[in-house]
Amino acid sequence: MENLKSFTVKLEFDCIMASDPLDATKTILTWIEDGLDEMVFDVTDEETNEKWTVDLSEEDDENKVLPNNN
Repeated sequence: MENLKSFTVKLEFDCIMASDPLDATKTILTWIEDGLDEMVFDVTDEETNEKWTVDLSEEDDENKVLPNNN
């Protein structure tokens, strides 16, 4: 059986202009549906607390995942 790990993945949006919380959430959903490959994610290994930044816009997989020392 494969040795799976548990990760926390965060995608944060700031300053969403909208009429209300539902409108703001629907705006984000549209952005995700239209351009998920253009987003940057913060990923943390829940056991070791090691952190990475994953940029899906990079062409090569080896360049998509970078250490995050923040």
